[in-house]
Amino acid sequence: MRALFLVLPLLAGCSVFEGDEHPRACTDQYVSYTVGVRLPDGAPADSVSITAENERTGQVYGPCNGIIADGVGCGESGTYTVYTDAQEGATSEEGDDVTVRGTRGALTFEAAFRFRSDGCHVDKLSGPDAVTLR
Repeated sequence: MRALFLVLPLLAGCSVFEGDEHPRACTDQYVSYTVGVRLPDGAPADSVSITAENERTGQVYGPCNGIIADGVGCGESGTYTVYTDAQEGATSEEGDDVTVRGTRGALTFEAAFRFRSDGCHVDKLSGPDAVTLR
C-alpha cells in the first residue's frame, strides 16, 4: 500500500494515452517554442507576420491567429511562437522540417527548424533561437 501512495502524487500531473502498441504517460505540460525576431539594428521587432510550414505535410500554421497558440508569444518583446503541442498529432516521431517565415513591411526572414513528436509533446531538434529581419 505504501508504494501506491508514493506513486499517486507523481501521476497527478500526467495523462495516460493508449496508442497503437504502447501506452504512455504524458505530462499535462503544454510545450511551445519561440523565436526572437530582431530588426536590422538589433532592436526587438513587433508587428511581424509569422507562418510556420511543415514541409512533410504542407500544413501552414499562423502562430498568432489562434492556430498555434491563442495570442501567446505574438510579438511581445520581439518573441514569436513558432511551434507548439497543438501540432503534436501532425508531427512525425522521426522529425519534420518546418520553415518559419516572417515579414514586416519590406523586411523578411526565413528560418529552418526541425521538430519531432514523442507521442506526447513536440521536441525542437534544431533551429535558431533568434533571427534578424533583412
